[in-house]
Amino acid sequence: MAINVNVKDSDWVKAAIIALKANRVPLVWGGPGIGKTDRAENEVHRALWNGDSGVPFVAVAPSLSDPTDATGPLAVINDKALRLLPEVMRPLVDAGKGTFFIDELTTATQATQAAFLRVVQNRVVGDTLLPKDVRIIMAANPADIAAGGSDLVVPMANRVVHMYAKAPEARAWGDWLCSKLIDSGESRRVASMFAAFITANKQRLYELPEDDAKKAQAWPSPRSWHSAADCYTEALRANDPVTGLNLVAGCVGEGAAIELATFLQNVDLPDPLELLTGRTSWKPERHRADRANAVLRAIASEAVNTPAKTREERHGYVEKAWEIISLACDNGLADIAFNAVVPLNHWRLKKSGQPNAMFKVEAEITPRFFQLMSATSAGGRS
Repeated sequence: MAINVNVKDSDWVKAAIIALKANRVPLVWGGPGIGKTDRAENEVHRALWNGDSGVPFVAVAPSLSDPTDATGPLAVINDKALRLLPEVMRPLVDAGKGTFFIDELTTATQATQAAFLRVVQNRVVGDTLLPKDVRIIMAANPADIAAGGSDLVVPMANRVVHMYAKAPEARAWGDWLCSKLIDSGESRRVASMFAAFITANKQRLYELPEDDAKKAQAWPSPRSWHSAADCYTEALRANDPVTGLNLVAGCVGEGAAIELATFLQNVDLPDPLELLTGRTSWKPERHRADRANAVLRAIASEAVNTPAKTREERHGYVEKAWEIISLACDNGLADIAFNAVVPLNHWRLKKSGQPNAMFKVEAEITPRFFQLMSATSAGGRS
């Protein structure tokens, strides 16, 4: 049987978890702003420690460090010269376990890289040996795109497990954003609209400029879109969407901001809570898939995150959301609906712990989603 080896297309999160369990040091290469740090903390670290929130995650950026942050500050105690444990590392030593994340390694000087080499090679910080259950993971931008970057020192390169991160897919990033911006009606609406825009304009999610001068300005990345969404949310709270769009431009650049402004003007998103309470209605239209994407994401997020006074009220919101999703499926938008139901599924599993504890409408339309997944898989194989 032939084995296809393509390390740059592999799932780096899964690979990093396995490497860390083998007590090896993964080094994740990838462009700036694609979410390496966030995924290291919220996916790799949590999976490695089975979601135990008490296990520390400590991140350092060698680009902001000098060698003593790895070697430890020198002190004289009882006439002996000692290297002290840097305070940032103390949670790992006190807990006896955890994840130590070294970020943006190639933006550090060669001297600082060499100092961190001792941490990786000997697991020693200062004069303190790291506990055996501390795991080390690193991330770096390729030297040609790292700010003030330099190549990795050769001894370090030969001691790590190299893996490669790519920008997330548009739909996955939209799901992630909708899971992050949930604390208010404004944030949920913004997340839904931004996610729908990126889904319809996939090329706008990550556009690293080739020109060095433009790299130092505003340009679209998953990180800068997240910042843009936060700024636009605050602008809506201040009833100042114009300033909000200027802030978006300051995050992702004028071109992307102008396209987003046009999208927001045309999407005309109804109030999702009004839809869930039945005070207003919405008719899904197949030729407006962009609008359907925004509406369905908005109602799914609103149904599980808007404050509810009682269990029955929450269930009413969720059931109504499934009814609207079913209506979208009836109007030829099952693929859009399938992408929007992630918050509802996560809520059900969290509350019930049972994959089959479905609402009646949910149980009725779920087979359509299985058919859709099967058709998509078959199309990918053909």
